[in-house]
Amino acid sequence: MKPEHRPIFHALDDSEAAVLTIYGEARGEPFEGMQAVGCVIANRAERWRKTIKQVVFAPNQFSCYLSSDPNYTRLLLIAEEMATGTYRGSLQQSFKAWKDDSREVGRKIDYATFYRVPGTKNPWFDKQVAIGKLIKTAEIGHHEFFKEKEV
Repeated sequence: MKPEHRPIFHALDDSEAAVLTIYGEARGEPFEGMQAVGCVIANRAERWRKTIKQVVFAPNQFSCYLSSDPNYTRLLLIAEEMATGTYRGSLQQSFKAWKDDSREVGRKIDYATFYRVPGTKNPWFDKQVAIGKLIKTAEIGHHEFFKEKEV
């Protein structure tokens, strides 16, 4: 996220930040995949004792907030409109994915705190998987879900 855009994104409340992240990370996925991304956000917040905004806007955690992401500009515009109450677009599926009781999906992904698109390269992530610190729990749509190994 570009530093000059932080105030725009941080003007959102936790729910809006979660919905925008689900949209940015999982639009085009089946509804269950959108719910699973929402579960990862909630699981991280609970496990790491952080707010939703602290989780989703943490540096290098969600690729949709990298300024190099092809949809970054779109997310920035949506965030500006959401923050000013002028957003009239449709994030219905993302809102529904965040608001729905998704305990079943949470169990299906075994309360994962990470996910990735198969085949993407991330040296840190790949190392965590290779040494057994992240364990694959499920695959939904175009995402693989992982949980941290219990210590």
